[in-house]
Parts: sequence; C-alpha cells; structure tokens
Amino acid sequence: MIFKLGGAGLLASDFATICTMRINRMDVNDEVATLQLESMGSILNRSIPTKTWGDGSFTGQVAEPGALSLVQPWLIGEVSSCKLTLGNRDILNGKYYTVDPSVIPAGVNITAMTAVDRATNVQTALNLISDVSLGVAGFTPIVNGAFSPDTYDMYAAMSEVLAPVRACGSFAMRLLFLCGEDAANIDTAAFTAADAANPASVGVYLDTPQLAADVMRKLEQSCLGQVYVGADGRWTMRLFDPSLPANGSLSDSDFVTWNPTQDLAAVLNEVRVQYREDAFIGALETGSSDDAILYGSETSDSHRVSAYLRTEDPAVWLAGHLRFLSGVPASYIQFEERGLTLMAASVGDLIGLTRARAPIARTGTAEGQLFEIVRLEKSLDGPRVTGVLNDLNGQADHIARCLDTGVDLDWSAATAAQKALYGFCGDANRYIDPADAQTKDLKVVW
Repeated sequence: MIFKLGGAGLLASDFATICTMRINRMDVNDEVATLQLESMGSILNRSIPTKTWGDGSFTGQVAEPGALSLVQPWLIGEVSSCKLTLGNRDILNGKYYTVDPSVIPAGVNITAMTAVDRATNVQTALNLISDVSLGVAGFTPIVNGAFSPDTYDMYAAMSEVLAPVRACGSFAMRLLFLCGEDAANIDTAAFTAADAANPASVGVYLDTPQLAADVMRKLEQSCLGQVYVGADGRWTMRLFDPSLPANGSLSDSDFVTWNPTQDLAAVLNEVRVQYREDAFIGALETGSSDDAILYGSETSDSHRVSAYLRTEDPAVWLAGHLRFLSGVPASYIQFEERGLTLMAASVGDLIGLTRARAPIARTGTAEGQLFEIVRLEKSLDGPRVTGVLNDLNGQADHIARCLDTGVDLDWSAATAAQKALYGFCGDANRYIDPADAQTKDLKVVW
C-alpha cells in the first residue's frame, strides 16, 4: 500500500510518495473495504535464530539426546571464537555441531579450533589435520581421544566460504534474508554501495535467540549507518557522512518557526569501542580520548560502544569519529516548515541550510551548512511539516569538504556557500596549512 500526497490539478505522477506499508489483512463487505497495515520494518521484530537441530531442517547425523532442542546458530561473515554444541559421541570422542552449511552460500570454513578444559580453563589449540575431521558437513568430529567431551568444551573460528571478510552492507542484507524478507523488497545497490564506502570486516555468531532489530541496531552502531525502508517500499542503507551533498536546501523564508535549544548533555572526552568478540575471552577494546576536552569541560564524560567489527583499525576509526562528533555541545532547532520541501524526507537526511542567523560560531550565519534531521513529523491536516534539526553535534562549523573532482576554485572566486562548505588549502584565507596538507593524509572528516 503506497501513500501519496498531491492536490487538485496535479497528475498522479506528480504526487509525492510518503510511505509504503504492507497489507497483512483485508476485510471487505458490500460497502467498505478495511485494510490492516503494518510497517515494513516490523519484519525485524522476530528472534534470530529460529531453527533447532531437531526440527528437520538439518539432515546431518543423529544428535546426542538433549541436543535436538538446541538452536541452530547463524554465522554472518567471520568469527574468531564460538562455543560449539555437542551433537553426539562415541566412547571417547565427541562430534560437535558447527553451522548448517545448507543455509550459507558455499558453506563454512573452520580456520581454527581450541579445546578448553572446564576445570582449569586451560586452552589447547587443536591440529585441524590430526585432531579433527572436517569432512562432515555441519559436524566436526574430534578424532583425538585425549579431548573427551566429558572434560573439554570446543571453540571454533569460522568464516563463510564465499565471503570470509564481509562488510556492513552484505551483513545487513543477510540479516534481512534470515528474517524472511523477499529479495524484491531490498535495494541491493544501496547495500553494495555501503560495502564499498565502509569495507571494514564485520561478523557475528548467533547461538542464542536475539531480537533481529537489536542485531541490526548494533550493526548500524558499528558502521555509523542506517538501515530503513525508503519511500519506494524497499529496504535501503546509507552511511552517515557529513560531507555528502544535502538532500534538500532551506532558507529563512522556508520556516514558520525556528527555536534553537541547547543540549545540556555531557560532551565526550573519551570513546571506547569493543571489537573482535570472543565467546571465551570476551571482546578486545580500543579507544580515542582528548584530555583537553576532559579538563576544559565540567560535563565531560566517556562512553563505551559494542560493535561487530573484527579488526582494530576500523574500531579506532569509529572511536575517533564518535568522539569528534560528540566533543562539543550539540544544538537542536525545533522548526515548522512553511512549505513541503521535507514532506518526502526521512530522519537522518542532511539538509543544506542558509539563514541570516544560525548557531555557527565563526560567522553567526549559515551559508549552505549541513544540518541533520533528528525528528520529523508530517501532518496531512494542513498539510505541514515539523521536526528537529541538529547541527551535526556541534560540528556544523568544523566540517568541510575537499573540492569536488575537476573543480579548480580559488577563495576569491568562491561563493559564500562554497567558502562555508569547502576546505581551502592554498591562499592566505586557507583553512588548512599547506604543509599539513602535504605531509598528512588530508581527510577533513571522513
């Protein structure tokens, strides 16, 4: 069901699509048809995993009594360590469930196995040739009788064969498919673009039921992204990037009300990111801190973020950017739009703002600066649009873009909006010293 907004005299093709929803029930009588609609996003309101080893979906060997009721774990990407379920045993040895390969393209690679003594917690790395048999799909028999299941628990490092290093867009699509979403409802190009924009390796091993929405939320936190249903009814994904062009442009005349407020929450002097989760030893942690913020602000604070990231560099990158974006007080502007420019917008969209008065420290004016929509309310009674804008957590005056490809622009020839948006490195009015630009990797924000 597609909702559109238009008016008399407009062609149907000129109507703006507001949202697309699913029809999950329809009651019809001689006078009226009643539709029960649901948000497309509700598909994430289910638990993952949903299968057990004994529900008939796995056609492997006979299980150990009691194991049939246990859940089938899901593997997305790669994991460094996950506890395996005892499937069945002979007199001395055990056979452990890994992952049902029929639900993963081309199956699963086991790259390492560790036996952990339950009494002492001593870890012993197993030889994948002499201690283990990897030839049985979905099972891993332990052929070394010294590692009895009565004494040892087994942990394995695994990865998908076709995608041993998986990025955020592919992760999100796999999760949607696990929830039962149809491929026709997914904008695959957007998720592929997210992979290219942020190729950091992510992965998870889900061996206990978790709400799919919580898994998706943690993924979004890991890559500063957003997965949502667009106006066309398809799932899409975008990564937060203040250097991107705005999705709309507003000026003084476009607002009925404009009420800036100051966020009194603490600014962050330190962000710690947990990565490479391990079922036995926990997660590793890295971070980013700034003592100048710590001692210069009475409301300074620290924050810990849990992520699906697998390596340290992307975790450091995430910590640094989160601290950068939260290192000064943020401003929020409650507004009511005079027109309907934002009727088709979504929360998270970036808006190019030009106003004679704005919370910009350097000039006090906004010349095309980017603001983020953090709340949006649309009413067809009027119609009207209200919401809240955020100045990129106080960074609206600090974030610049390097010149677009093929643009040769001098400060003296730049417009006010270009001066506000672009980072000039060359003349007396430069924002960045040329020496720094030559000796450092010049990435203004992202």
